[in-house]
Amino acid sequence: YVDSVNLGETLQERYNTLSLLQQKKKSSTVATNNNMMVISMGDSVVGILTAYINKVTVVDCYFPFTMAIKGHALNLGALTHFILSAGNNKTSSSSSVVVGEKRPRSEEDGELANIESTSVRRVPFVLDLRNPLHRLDFTALCSSKTNNDSTTTAQCPCYTCKRHTNGYIYHLINVQEMNSSALLVMHNLTQVVMLCRALRTLAKSVGGDAAREVVVKALEAFCKF
Repeated sequence: YVDSVNLGETLQERYNTLSLLQQKKKSSTVATNNNMMVISMGDSVVGILTAYINKVTVVDCYFPFTMAIKGHALNLGALTHFILSAGNNKTSSSSSVVVGEKRPRSEEDGELANIESTSVRRVPFVLDLRNPLHRLDFTALCSSKTNNDSTTTAQCPCYTCKRHTNGYIYHLINVQEMNSSALLVMHNLTQVVMLCRALRTLAKSVGGDAAREVVVKALEAFCKF
């Protein structure tokens, strides 16, 4: 069991720990060790991707709830699209995401430093609904404009995005209405489920090893340690 980063451990250190654990499993001659179950905390999007790369069996994920309490909404559409695009094109290098600046890595970053950069335009994973800028925001949590006009469509199938706007949730948070947390929990859980389904689809399309290579590139492109 690999615990959370609550004692000063960084995400990079946990990634290295899980990597060393996988190396130990591969080098072990004991059958029970090769088939042992690994449980790790998925306390962030990076935590989930790190666990997937290192073949973690069970991920204990609670951050959709804690984020909702803080008034934060997940926006994983770009990341999910990146993963699904790689699976649909049968290659880990294919993606229709807009290319951006390359982010340098140091040699101390371990395995991630040796990966050819596929950096893309970074879309914020977290939307802070406590921000007054959302007071008159009448779009859904995850939405985009269509046909180059002011019309927006929801990109998330959850109950919250279908029925409510950012401005309404901002109002609920501002008046300390507990329904704000309930609506954000439904949205955040939907986003995490969609990400996990994308990872399963990717694995079926290109195989486990190739899928992990794609996720490593997604980690390099979208996330920070």
